[in-house]
Amino acid sequence: MGVLSRRRERRAVSIGANDIVARATADRLGAASATYVTPESALQADGVWAAQTLVSSLGSFIPLNEIRERGEVRERLQLSSVFADPDPDPSIDALSFRSQILQSLASRGNAYATVLVDGSMRPVGMVSIHPESVVWKFDAGVWRTFVDGIERRRWPLGDLWHVPINLQAGSPIGMDPINYHRGTLAPSLAARKFGARFFDAGGLPIGFVELDGTVNDPGEGGAKELKQKIVTALDGSREPIVLPSGIRFREVQVNAEESQFLETQRFGVEQAARIYFGGFPEMIGGSPSGGSQTYANLEQRIQAFATLSLIPRYLAPLEQALSRLIPSGRKVVHNVNALSRGDLAARYQSYLASAQVQQMTGMPILTNDEIRALEDRPPLDRADFPAPTPAPGGGM
Repeated sequence: MGVLSRRRERRAVSIGANDIVARATADRLGAASATYVTPESALQADGVWAAQTLVSSLGSFIPLNEIRERGEVRERLQLSSVFADPDPDPSIDALSFRSQILQSLASRGNAYATVLVDGSMRPVGMVSIHPESVVWKFDAGVWRTFVDGIERRRWPLGDLWHVPINLQAGSPIGMDPINYHRGTLAPSLAARKFGARFFDAGGLPIGFVELDGTVNDPGEGGAKELKQKIVTALDGSREPIVLPSGIRFREVQVNAEESQFLETQRFGVEQAARIYFGGFPEMIGGSPSGGSQTYANLEQRIQAFATLSLIPRYLAPLEQALSRLIPSGRKVVHNVNALSRGDLAARYQSYLASAQVQQMTGMPILTNDEIRALEDRPPLDRADFPAPTPAPGGGM
């Protein structure tokens, strides 16, 4: 199986058009009044980093299934190589590739890849492209795409695969969350930088000197000399300071809440959760709305997060884009049941409920082999489990 198309894009650090506008604005307003926010600098905010990491890690963890539907019959197929092992680079496995795609979706609202095909023009692999390498142009009523300055046609007319989220009417380009929330994220980054300068460069003096009425004004020279003596005494020494009568040194103390901007940091996490998830701050270390969080309601929140945010915002658009790479009649779906794998008791309870439904209706929800597949176990060998011998009289 020969690969006819294999073009790998490698990206140096570059700045997109939106970033150029933002930088020009920051330069015009001055560093004191504007914070330059880009998709890279936004990652310095803990909430943004946690939100994007959660989308890419949790989304790529959920297994992919390839299925074929014929009427009411749904058949699970072996996963095509374009999904099972998309990137020819041995250091980028299927999990890493999907993590790259989801990271691009979360950070830029668009993800791109080069489709690799065999001699029959059947997709056999994909290589991710950094979104900053792609430029869109609207020309004569047609959207054209350029990768590193070279025009590329989008799949299935060309080898450029694209999946967008946050679409506006009339445009195939996904909206960049950082671009639309620069003003929201800038205060959090500014507070973080100020807090770092506070401790690193001495945002406040270590203390101040008071002179009571019995001490004459030492003048500028005397004040500098006194200051130097105090600085020398405090530098790397734990010994007490001895000052002349009438002179008192008071240390400046700032509590942790004020010095570390804890409230600002908490608010920044909530902002990031609203931007990327529409809520659910507890998923990235924020405080849940409505009180304390327990193990039981945490599992419920994870399911709610997947149902209300992760699946419709990120996984469903990705499924549709991936399904365009395989023949009509097939599609790719995420096995979101994997999110409940951590609770053994809940899984076995659901299997018991399936067995009870089969006893009542004669129709199984899950077959024995399907249950074993969910537990990563092979199908049973029927030869090892012969049918039970009827007891005398027709009983069992």
